[in-house]
Amino acid sequence: FFILLNKWFKEVLTIKRLMSNFVPNNLRETLAEICQSSRIKIPVFVLKNEPIIMSETKWIFPFGNCIIISNKATEFLDNKEVEALLAHEIGHIKHHTFVFNLLDFLSQITLFGKGFLISVLNTKEMEYRADDFSLKWISRKGYPKDILKNLLKKIVITNSTLKYFAYSGRFLKKALHQ
Repeated sequence: FFILLNKWFKEVLTIKRLMSNFVPNNLRETLAEICQSSRIKIPVFVLKNEPIIMSETKWIFPFGNCIIISNKATEFLDNKEVEALLAHEIGHIKHHTFVFNLLDFLSQITLFGKGFLISVLNTKEMEYRADDFSLKWISRKGYPKDILKNLLKKIVITNSTLKYFAYSGRFLKKALHQ
């Protein structure tokens, strides 16, 4: 229990610290537009200094849903690609991926270790839904599908390892061929 409490406390402190980072208004406005059109409460949105292009969605008490993207994403991606990345993360929120995060968090106190409880969920389906949500968003905006292909290429090129994004990338490719 104390390990779990310690991990939660560290997550809260990290989010509080990241909330002091400047987030450009155009990104906040883009996030607000996606959330409002999807009837989703606007999550906490922070930028994190990471050496790779990354994004993630977490549910952390007392903040609720939090979207974290790396500064590298804002440096190497154009506005439409960042919008597609944000739409992907909103897709996770829309499809209640917080259950995944909660089970991942709780699995750390089981005897079987981190990730054990999430094995009951279909994580491939969650990634596919988030990719599909992003694809529908950019199509609704009239952007070409190539934005997602270019986004994936830039992630591959700028990240020294595909471990983080290879999982989602397979499903993104599948979504693009439909």
